[in-house]
Amino acid sequence: MNLPVDVTSVTHSVQLAVAPVFLLTAVAGMISAVAGR
Repeated sequence: MNLPVDVTSVTHSVQLAVAPVFLLTAVAGMISAVAGR
């Protein structure tokens, strides 16, 4: 019994899961760049 996979909901959930990681890495990179100067 195969359930149809809603691609938009899957991609949205993946984006919600991955976005905070990218935000944290971006903030850490900016802080390290400013602290390096």
